[in-house]
Amino acid sequence: MSNRIPEELLTRIQQENDIVDVVSDYVQLKKQGRNYSGLCPFHNEKTPSFSVSPEKQIFHCFGCGKGGNMFTFIMESEGITFQEAAIRLAEQSHLPIGDLKVAQSPTNEPYDANNQTDDTHAMIEAHALVSQLYHYILTSTEEGTEALNYLHDRGLNDEVIRQFNIGFAPKSWELVTAFLEKRDFDQHVMIDAGLLARRDDGNAVDRFRERIMFPITNDRGQTIAFSGRLLPGVEGPKYLNSPETALFNKRETLFNFANVRKEIRQTKAVTVFEGFMDVIAASQAGITNGVASMGTALTPEHISKLKRVTNRVIVCYDGDSAGLNATYKAVQLLQEARGMQVKIISLPEKLDPDEYIQTKGVVAFKDFYEQQQIEWPLFLMRYLSLATDLSQADEVAHYVEQVLTEINRIENPIEKEVYLAELNQRTQIDKAVLRQQLAQRQPQPQYEEFAFQPQEQRLVKRTALDKLERFIIRMMLKDTHFFDQAQQKFEQQSLVFYHDDYQAMYTYLLPYYLEGHPADVSQFLLNVKDERVKDLIVAMEMEEMPDAEELDIDECCSQLTKLQQVQDFKRLKQAQIDAINANDSEQVRTISLAIIAKKRALDRL
Repeated sequence: MSNRIPEELLTRIQQENDIVDVVSDYVQLKKQGRNYSGLCPFHNEKTPSFSVSPEKQIFHCFGCGKGGNMFTFIMESEGITFQEAAIRLAEQSHLPIGDLKVAQSPTNEPYDANNQTDDTHAMIEAHALVSQLYHYILTSTEEGTEALNYLHDRGLNDEVIRQFNIGFAPKSWELVTAFLEKRDFDQHVMIDAGLLARRDDGNAVDRFRERIMFPITNDRGQTIAFSGRLLPGVEGPKYLNSPETALFNKRETLFNFANVRKEIRQTKAVTVFEGFMDVIAASQAGITNGVASMGTALTPEHISKLKRVTNRVIVCYDGDSAGLNATYKAVQLLQEARGMQVKIISLPEKLDPDEYIQTKGVVAFKDFYEQQQIEWPLFLMRYLSLATDLSQADEVAHYVEQVLTEINRIENPIEKEVYLAELNQRTQIDKAVLRQQLAQRQPQPQYEEFAFQPQEQRLVKRTALDKLERFIIRMMLKDTHFFDQAQQKFEQQSLVFYHDDYQAMYTYLLPYYLEGHPADVSQFLLNVKDERVKDLIVAMEMEEMPDAEELDIDECCSQLTKLQQVQDFKRLKQAQIDAINANDSEQVRTISLAIIAKKRALDRL
C-alpha cells in the first residue's frame, strides 16, 4: 500500500474543497471585506485576529502567526500528519483514494493528538468494527429484536437508530473477545481500549453485555467509546460507559459534536443537553444541533470546543432540581468564558427532554424549545426563588442583591426595565426603590462581546529595499509571466534577493514553476518544506497588494540593484564605525577602501 499522495489527488482535493467551509467546521467565521475572520483556534484570544482568504485559499493568524492552506489547518487542528489530512479531505469530498493508507508512527508512546501510535490506531479500528457488529446485531438478528422493539417503544425510528449507529451487545462473555481475536487484535490493547475487561482469573471477556449500545465519537467522527443501557428487567447499573482510556476523556468529549458541527454553523447556535438520549430524541424532533457531555458536568474544555464554532449556546437540561442546579453551574461557566450568548430552557414538571418528547410529543417539544428560551437574569430569579423564602425580609434582601448584580451587567436600558418589572412582581418591592438600588451600584464589567474585528497586523518599519523585494516576490507568486521575465533578468545580471527569506521563497518557486504549476499560493505551499518560510508567505499574502498597473521589470531590477548597493554601503559605514571604536586601524583601512569602491559603483548606477 502506498503512502505517497499523488499530485493529481492533491489538486482535486483543493478543487473540491473550499477553505472557508473547512475552517468553518472548527471556527465561527464572519465576512470581513474580501476575507473571513474569527477567533483563532490555535491560541486563546478575546479579539479575533484569525483571517481566511477564499480567493487565495489560505489562512493566517495575526496574533500567533500560524498560517497555511486547508491541509495545514486540518493538520494543526487535529494534530495529524499531512497524509491523514489529505485522506480525510479526500474522503469528505468522496474522492477515491485507491490503496493509500495513513502513515503509522514508529513510536510506542501513549496516545497524543499529535502522535497517534500503532496501538491507538488499532483501538480506533477495533471500535469501528465493534460498533458495526453491535449495530448489525440490533437491526438484523433475532438476538437484537427485544432491544429494537424497546427503542421503537421509546419513540426512536429506524432512521435515527441508523443515524446514531445504535447497537446491541447480547448476553455473551466472549462474542466481542472472539470477534477481535479472530482479526488479530492484541488482547492487552483491547483491554486498554475499554472494549474488553479482565476477570480475576486473568482471562479477557466482553465488557458490555445485554445492553443497548450508543457509540461515542471524537471530534473526527471516529468511535472511541460506548455507553451501554441495560434492557428493562435486567439487573445492574442502568448505564455503563467505557472507562477513560488513551482515546476517551470525558472532560474533553461532547457526544454528537463531530456530527453537528456543520449544523451548528448553519443555525449559528448549539444546544447543550445533559444526556445523549436527550440529544437523540431532540434530533428526531427536529432539533439537530444538540450535543451532550458524557456523564460529567460541562467543563472549560467543552466550552472551549464549542466556542470555536459558535458563541450562541442554548442550555436545555432536565427540569428537576438536579437539572436546575446543573443549569446554574453550566451557565455560570459559560459566562466566565466571555463572549458567549446564552439562552436557557427550563422544562416543566421535572421532565428531561427525552421524557417530555415521550409524554407530550415532538411537536409540543419543538414549540416549547422555540418559544420558551429565556435569558440568564430571568432564569436566575426563578432558580434563586426556589431556595428563598420571600416572606422573610433578610432573605428577600439577599435575593434582590444577587439579581440586581446580574441586571447591572446589562447595557440595554429596555432589557433592564423588563427584568426590574419581573423582580418587582416577584418581591413586591417598588420599582422606584429597585431603580435607586441599581443606580447606587458601581458599573460592573461587561461580558465582552464577540466582535469580529481582526487585529491589525503589527506595523513593521520596512526599508525601501525590503519593500521592493517583497513586492517582486509577491508579483512572482501572483503572475507566472512576471516570474519568467524576472528570472531571466536575475540570471543575466546575477541578481539575488538581499534578504534571506525572499531568496528562500524564490528558491522554492523556481522548481515549482519549472514543473509547469500555476500561480496558486495554496498549491505552492504544498511544496514549501520550511515551516517558517511557509508562515512568512502566508502572512505576506494576507496583506493588500500594491498597485502594479505600470510595472516595468527592467526598472524593478535596476532599482533592486541600486538599493542593494545602498544597503551594502550602509552596512560598510556601520562596520567602519565599529572598527574605529575598536581602535582596529587595519580593519578601518580595509573597510574604507571597500567604501570607496562601493561609492564609485553607486555613482555609476
